Amino acid sequence: MNGVLHPLIIPAQVILLVSLGLLLGRQGDQAIGKVLPAFLICLLFSAGLSLIWSPLPEWALLILAMLLALWLISGRTIIDKLLLMAALVIAFLIGTDSLIEEFSGRERYFSLVGSCVGSYVVLLYSAGIAESLRRFQNGIVLRILGSWITASILLVLSLEMVNLRA
Repeated sequence: MNGVLHPLIIPAQVILLVSLGLLLGRQGDQAIGKVLPAFLICLLFSAGLSLIWSPLPEWALLILAMLLALWLISGRTIIDKLLLMAALVIAFLIGTDSLIEEFSGRERYFSLVGSCVGSYVVLLYSAGIAESLRRFQNGIVLRILGSWITASILLVLSLEMVNLRA
């Protein structure tokens, strides 16, 4: 179980994955089928790169998540290629941020794979939930979730700013 819960412990990662999943699920089954395999491949590749690559700061992931949540709130559809590009960028950012420094040797690799599995499961479930909710009340539930995510991002960003000043 090493690393599987890692994406759920890092607020920026879980918010980013849920934002992408909700936006992806709102697009429908075809978009989910196109994006998820590419996301997983890029996630595994970038997790391997995390051994030599330093991750971006957490606020960068939060800004990207806010852009996705604001797009979700707008209720507009997104071009499939743009959604795929966003998913690949997010997979790269999360993969390079998945390294757990406390582990060494084989545990480090198992934790990276576990973190990829955890990230994929969070994305898969949030996309599935969004896909089932997208027709309910003309997608208003997804817009409400997007506004909650945006509010959560603003709270986490304000806490990050306080930590930077201290």
